[in-house]
Amino acid sequence: MRRWSQGLSQWWLKDVGCNSFLQAALVGWLTGALFLLLGKPQMLGLMFSLALVSVWSAGALQLVRLRAQENLLLIPGASSHYLVQLAFVLTLVTLLTLVLIAACYPPALNPVLLACSLSAAFMLLTLRAPNFFYLSFFTYLALIFVDNLVILLPLWLPGTLFVLLVLTLCHKLSRADTLRWHPNAKNITVSGVETGWMWLPGVSDNSLADRLSRLLFPISFYTGPMLAGFLFMLTAGTLLAGLLLPAFEIHFPVGFILLQGAGIACLLVHWSRILRRQSTESLLVLPVFDGRRGLAQAMWQSQLRLLILLALLSLLIMTLLNPLSGLDWQWLVQLVLLQLAGCAWCLAAGSLCQRSAHLPWLMLCLIGYSTLAGILIKMTSTSGLAELWWLWHFAAVALGLMALRWACNRGVTGIGRLIG
Repeated sequence: MRRWSQGLSQWWLKDVGCNSFLQAALVGWLTGALFLLLGKPQMLGLMFSLALVSVWSAGALQLVRLRAQENLLLIPGASSHYLVQLAFVLTLVTLLTLVLIAACYPPALNPVLLACSLSAAFMLLTLRAPNFFYLSFFTYLALIFVDNLVILLPLWLPGTLFVLLVLTLCHKLSRADTLRWHPNAKNITVSGVETGWMWLPGVSDNSLADRLSRLLFPISFYTGPMLAGFLFMLTAGTLLAGLLLPAFEIHFPVGFILLQGAGIACLLVHWSRILRRQSTESLLVLPVFDGRRGLAQAMWQSQLRLLILLALLSLLIMTLLNPLSGLDWQWLVQLVLLQLAGCAWCLAAGSLCQRSAHLPWLMLCLIGYSTLAGILIKMTSTSGLAELWWLWHFAAVALGLMALRWACNRGVTGIGRLIG
């Protein structure tokens, strides 16, 4: 009889998709511990929520993988073997994280329990239909609103909801027909890893999406219609939040959603590029570039166009919402400059990353960008520092663009060494 732990590291660490989620979880735990050591326990809930959502997403991916391998389902006891490993990993990680939060910063316990409930509900959805795994990206996006949502709920509800969802999940997995083979599961495990598991219906057939793909080539070569779909979603979601949040008397800065969305868009670009780095060889043989120097120039220009597009998108959205939010134009321009600078530095760091082992650095860049953006949004509203902040904003944008230009050249050189 095989030991329950047999194949644990192979199943969880050697798969690129699962490993990328676990790396994101590691970044969340390390960053949360760093904030705790620095005396900023308020960030502990968000970072540990990020870690737990990542681990549960990895578990959901494992269930999809089981349903994608028909030969594995035919081996007696294989499914139950991997389910025991799944239960062990999720139980151990979740309990240790919750105990640590309860001991170090109890106010963050309910937001983390709500994030765990979201993860358990997401896993139930993937059991119902593997295509729901494409929503994994939105579980991360929902973490932005967890702290605001948990205030509206009774104190007992997040924990109770999590327990009920876990019991439902256990009952569902105990049924023999739950993990039967599904024809769509294979496509998710193969193509989803290259696109961040984000899918929007009809995006690839949209003429506007096609124009955006041509505008952002060659970075759109790696992302496919995913980037255009995310930009559509960001526009619609921000406008919807700007209209609905004030109606429900929820005070949440819409500008922060735009900053977060722009950073995530930059992360998706290089996430897809790293996981599809072998496609660069196909890109280089196309008769559109003058060797690696031409590719480096094209990567720089396409990322510059992405920065300009994100800035114009933010200006348009905030202008449309301006009568409702009452923002002044000086604050709006500073917001756009802050986004330009932060995204330029994120893209520069992403251009230097070449292997899947570098994915945690991308997550750290996004976390750093998000943290600094939240701090600087508050500081830019301080009177008496306006001229100083204007200077810092322009300097940060200029330095970020210079770093991006340099990183594009170095990044293409690194790709050449990897392929060669």
